Amino acid sequence: MECNVDTVIQFSGLKSGIYHFDYTLDDSFFSDFKNEKILGGNVFFDVKLEKKERLMLFFFAFSGKVKTECDRCLEVMDWPVEGNETICVKLSDSETSDDENVVILPENAFKIDLAQLMYELVAVSLPI
Repeated sequence: MECNVDTVIQFSGLKSGIYHFDYTLDDSFFSDFKNEKILGGNVFFDVKLEKKERLMLFFFAFSGKVKTECDRCLEVMDWPVEGNETICVKLSDSETSDDENVVILPENAFKIDLAQLMYELVAVSLPI
């Protein structure tokens, strides 16, 4: 998947501490995911990264609107979305996690792409 927004964070060179990242996801971002529920949108993400030695905590706060099809009339409409979520990222070659809020990366990983995580946060904020 090729994303027009640079959502890759190279964490290997970052010292322990807190970092902030801002992203605006637009129609071209959502079109990369080929989902019939989200047809486009404009969503702002404020991401705070708390980096520790072998652990990273990502605090996502987002708000905006996505284009989706109305279940009743089938017209395309703007639907407001917003939310907050915390995702824990651990570095481990042996550990696995069933927790949806925990991501395990290999020990030798040096970067993470947040695009899929951000897309899923927006997608699950939509009503069923």
